Amino acid sequence: YSISSVSGATYYEWQLPSGWSGSSNSTSISATAGASGGTIRVKACNNSGCSSWRDLSVNVTAIPAKPSTITANPTSPCKGSTGNTLSVTNVPGISYNWTYNGSGHTITSGQGTNSITVSYSASATNGTWTVTPSNSCGSGTARTLAITLSSPPARPSTITANPTSPCKGSTGNTLSVTNVSGISYNWTYNGSGHTITSGQGTNSITVSYSASATNGTWTVTPSNSCGNGTARTLAITLSSPPAKPGNISGPTNVCQGTAYNYSISSVSGATSYEWQLPSGWSGSSTSTSISAIAGANGGDIRVRACNNCGCSSWRTLNVNVTTIPAKPGNISGSTSVCLGDCKTYSISTVTGATSYTWEYTGDGSPVGSGTSISLCPTSSGTLRVRANNDCGYSSWRTLSITVNTVPAKPGSITGPATAFQGSSENIYSVTNVTGVNYNWQYSGTGAIINQGQGSNSITVSYSVNATSGKWKVTPSNNCGNGTARTKEIIIIQVPMSTNVQNTIINGNQSNCFNASQNITVAGNGTYFIVLPNGSVEFRAGQSIKILPATIVLNGGNFHAFITPTGDYCPVSKELISFENTDIEHNETATELNTNNLFFKIYPNPTTHSFKLDLFDIDVTKQIIMEMSNIMGEKILITELAGFNEFVFDISHIPPGMYVVRIYYEGQTGFEKLIKQ
Repeated sequence: YSISSVSGATYYEWQLPSGWSGSSNSTSISATAGASGGTIRVKACNNSGCSSWRDLSVNVTAIPAKPSTITANPTSPCKGSTGNTLSVTNVPGISYNWTYNGSGHTITSGQGTNSITVSYSASATNGTWTVTPSNSCGSGTARTLAITLSSPPARPSTITANPTSPCKGSTGNTLSVTNVSGISYNWTYNGSGHTITSGQGTNSITVSYSASATNGTWTVTPSNSCGNGTARTLAITLSSPPAKPGNISGPTNVCQGTAYNYSISSVSGATSYEWQLPSGWSGSSTSTSISAIAGANGGDIRVRACNNCGCSSWRTLNVNVTTIPAKPGNISGSTSVCLGDCKTYSISTVTGATSYTWEYTGDGSPVGSGTSISLCPTSSGTLRVRANNDCGYSSWRTLSITVNTVPAKPGSITGPATAFQGSSENIYSVTNVTGVNYNWQYSGTGAIINQGQGSNSITVSYSVNATSGKWKVTPSNNCGNGTARTKEIIIIQVPMSTNVQNTIINGNQSNCFNASQNITVAGNGTYFIVLPNGSVEFRAGQSIKILPATIVLNGGNFHAFITPTGDYCPVSKELISFENTDIEHNETATELNTNNLFFKIYPNPTTHSFKLDLFDIDVTKQIIMEMSNIMGEKILITELAGFNEFVFDISHIPPGMYVVRIYYEGQTGFEKLIKQ
C-alpha cells in the first residue's frame, strides 16, 4: 500500500487491521493480510505533530480447504466402461480441477466442478485421480484416490471332482474350483440324469446322478460386474460296480501251515479286490493275487472285484487240507544199555504218516525207517523219531539212552590195616557209586562179614585164629564186574594168657597188656609197680587176676577191662613208652643187618626190654613194627606213630633169638634181637 508524499512531512505512521503484519515510516508499506479484513490507516508527521488519518477499508478472502474424500462409483470400474463418476462435496465459489495419472481415460463431463463423468478404454491402466480446489486467492491442497480397474474374471482353476469317477445312482458327489472373491460361478453339464443339489453360483457344487445318468462334461463359467470370464471344463465318466472275476488259479489240495499263491485275472474297472480264506487260514491282499497259509481245515477261497461304486459277486475255489502228522507216541525200548548190546526200539503207527525218521545223538546209527528200528549204541545219547508225509514232519519224540560199562575200579579201601585176632566192629569201605554192587572177599582165614556184603561198606569180625591176608572188593552192575581193589591186612596174635611180673611203670609212661583169656599181675614172689604219673591198661577176654605185690602209687593210673568182643589195646600203644626209662642208652649197639637203613635197637642182647630208634623217617606216615621168633611165629605187631623213640617191655617172652622188622613206604628193614 502507498500514498503520495505530503509537503512538510518528515515521516509517516501506518496502522494495519488486527492479525496483519508489516511496518513502515515512509509513503509505502508491505503488509501480510491476516484472517480478517478491516481499515488500513496512514498519517503524515514532522516535529510539529501529525496530520489526521487517511483510511482504506479492506476485505480478506481465504484459499480453498482440501476437498472431502473422493467418492467413486463404481469403486473398481471396468476397463472399456463409460458413465463412471467421481465427486467431492461442493463448496460455493470453488472450482475443481481433475487429473488422472493412468492412461486410457476420458472426462466426458464435469471438469471444473465437484463431480465428473469418466470413460475408460479397454486398454486403460490403473492410476490415481487428483482433484485440486481453487479460487481467486489460489489453489488449495489436493485430494487423491487410487483406482484399480477391473476386467472380466480370469479362467477358473482346474475343476476338482470327488470322486473323480462318480457312480451312477450316487449322491454327495462334489465339484469345485478355487474360490476368487467377488466372482460368481455358473455350473452346467451336457450329460443327462444329473441334479445340482447345492452350491450353484458358488465355486463348489454337490451333485447327484441317477441310475440312468450318462457321461458328460461339466462347465463352470466365472462372472463379475465386468462380465463373464473364460469357462473351465471337466469330462466325467460315470462308473458302475465291476464284473465278477474269472476263475481262481491255485492248488486245491494243500498242506497245513504251508503258504500258497492264488490269483485271478484283473477285472475291468476294478480298483481293488476282496479275498476271503477258510477258517484258520492266514493271509490278506487287495490285489489280484494272495499268499495264503493253510490252516487245519479246508473250505472255500473267495474273491470279488471292487471299485468306488461297489463290489461284484464272489468267485470261489474249494480247497482240501492235508495235515502234518502228529508227534509219535512214546518210544518203546530199553533206556539203559550195556556197551556192545543191540536193542530194538519202536513206536505205534501215526495216522497220515508215510515214513519215519530216526536219529541218535550218541555213537551208533539206527537201522530201519519204519515204526521199529535196531540200535547198537556205543555211547549215551538221545534217540528221536518223527513222522513224515508230503506236507512235512511232526515234532520229535525222544528217549534218553544211557550206555553203561562195567564199574570203574573202586577207590582205596579205608579201614584198619592191622587187627587183633578175636576183634570185631572192624569197618572197611570204598567210595560209593550209585548203581554199583560190591563183593568183598578175604584171602586169609577167620574173617567174618557181619553186615554190608554187597554194599560199599562192611563190618568184619576176626576169629581168635584169624590169619593175615588181603581184602578184595569187586564192583559190579548189570553189565558185569569191574576191576577189584585190594588192601593188605596184618592180623596181630593175642596170647591166650599173659603173666605181667617184676615190671615198673615209670612216670609219664603208658603201657597196655592183652590176653585173649587170662592176665595175671604179680604173684609168686614177683611185683608190679605203677609210679606217679604212670599209666597201665589190662584187656583180657575172660579174667584179670591182680595179685599181692601189685602197687599203684599216688598219681599212678591202673585200668583193667574184660573185652569179650576183642577190643584189645590200640596197636599204636601196645608196650610202648614215650619217655626214657631206666635202660641205659647204648650208643655202641650193634646193627646186626646192614640191610636196615632206618632204625636200630639196643641194648642187644637184653634181659627184659629194648629201645627202638627211627631215623630219616616221616613219623606222620604209617610205620608197622613186627617181632617174630625164629620159627616165624609173630610175637608182636604194632603201629608206630608220632615219635622217633620207643621202648618195648619183653620180660614176659621166653629167652631166645627174635627178628624185629619195620615196614615203611614199601621198604622193609630187619634186625636180630637176643633175649637173655
